[in-house]
Amino acid sequence: MKGYTVTVKPSGKSQVFPEGTLICDALLDMGIPLKTPCGGKGTCGHCRVSVTGNQPPRTPSEERILRGTPGVRLSCQVPLTGDVEIRVEERLRKKQRRVPHHGNDRPYGLAVDIGTTNVRISMVETGSGSSYHLDSFLNPQRRFGHDVISRISAASSGDVLKTMQALIRTSIFSSIADSLDALGISPERITCIAFSGNTTMLYLLLGKDVSPLGTYPYPVSAREFSSLTVRDLGETLLPETPLLILPVLSAFLGGDLIGGLALCHKNGIRKNAFFIDLGTNGELFLLDQSGLVHATSCAMGPALEGMNLSWGMTAEDGAIVHVTQGAGGLFFEIMGEIPPSGISGTGVIDLISILLEKGYIEESGVFASPADVNLPSPLSFGETDGIREIRIGNGIALTQVDVRTVQLAKGASLAASELLLKEARCSADDIEHVFIAGSFGENLNVEHFRRLGFIPEFKNASWEFLGNTSLLAAQKVCCDPRFLETATRLRDRTRELVLANHPEFQDTFIRALSFSRAPS
Repeated sequence: MKGYTVTVKPSGKSQVFPEGTLICDALLDMGIPLKTPCGGKGTCGHCRVSVTGNQPPRTPSEERILRGTPGVRLSCQVPLTGDVEIRVEERLRKKQRRVPHHGNDRPYGLAVDIGTTNVRISMVETGSGSSYHLDSFLNPQRRFGHDVISRISAASSGDVLKTMQALIRTSIFSSIADSLDALGISPERITCIAFSGNTTMLYLLLGKDVSPLGTYPYPVSAREFSSLTVRDLGETLLPETPLLILPVLSAFLGGDLIGGLALCHKNGIRKNAFFIDLGTNGELFLLDQSGLVHATSCAMGPALEGMNLSWGMTAEDGAIVHVTQGAGGLFFEIMGEIPPSGISGTGVIDLISILLEKGYIEESGVFASPADVNLPSPLSFGETDGIREIRIGNGIALTQVDVRTVQLAKGASLAASELLLKEARCSADDIEHVFIAGSFGENLNVEHFRRLGFIPEFKNASWEFLGNTSLLAAQKVCCDPRFLETATRLRDRTRELVLANHPEFQDTFIRALSFSRAPS
């Protein structure tokens, strides 16, 4: 296979990549991650770079977004066809850092949540517990698949496993290095780095074989990760810094779930509680009336995080993050108050819920006939490549396939919830506390979420959004290493419900696909 040289200006750094490598992937391998909130579909325009040299013509997406900007390309759309020189605008690499300056003596810990779709990094003052956002970016391993099973399958090759390991390490430690440099914080002030994530993501970080995690009975080779330092990851930045990694329960119940369980325990929640961490891999636990812990997981896919949708994107500038119904039609809240370039998971939940409530989408998920309904302004029916869609404006649309994708996530979530209740011999009416975790939940309209029936209604329960408990648990570990002991103890008391071969899962899942009111 031919190889072509990518040179980054003004640094002069260069590297050879195989023909067909996307420019955004080449830059990532060179330690220059760009924001790609649309997941590389070429719809958001966030990954634009200046390119000179041999290159293919612009794609239709590029023509729409980059009109009037010669020499500029969307790096996610350009495969290498020859040697190129690239200049990256500094603003595209700028991180959101909000860390106050306290002199040079305060110790800090770093907390990292490795999600299947997104990676988030924060800094924690180990004395006070105050935390500050450093960076967030799409997991660079997504090129090997958007879900856990796809990553496991890809990593069955030793060479690919090494590549995936290098991608996640490089992106995390490049971000940390850039952040410390920008903040003027000496690396010596970093006392620990805490990691949380699902089992597959943690194994890939550590370079462990993940292939058994994809084959029944899904054995794990390690459930705790102790006495490790950054040096064990092969990184030269902060080499002697301890790694504190949340324990896992099984192949599909990882440190993110155990961290959420430990946080609830620390807050005095002991029984009659239901917890769900919404993400590409949904993880749930239930505390029954006697305080026993029951847990399970389900594959929801990345739709709720804005991926695998025609115009989906993460909650970045240009994303429609909320939709509301008013007297004059629908109103859209756009992050950054700029023209919309896509729609986030929360925006999709709002939109489908409103359309469902008004009869524009049937409970089966099928769009109503254009002859039978009049869509509210500014929506209109359309069709592209034989797929029906509801057009929002600015080229953005919700397709029939998008609705089906959300249904699959909803069906998996509701089926897992119902079977977990049955396993624990509880009814939804027994539950007193419902906790929604995950970054997605921070901006979620709870009524729209409940209307779509992702989980039972839990009519007697109080509902609380906890935010990103995976990251919060990692932050807690930085301040109190004993938190790991609590997490491990609770892990050992948890009963796992495996849905992969559950005799009732398929029938329960099919029933749960409908948007009819969720049973209580």
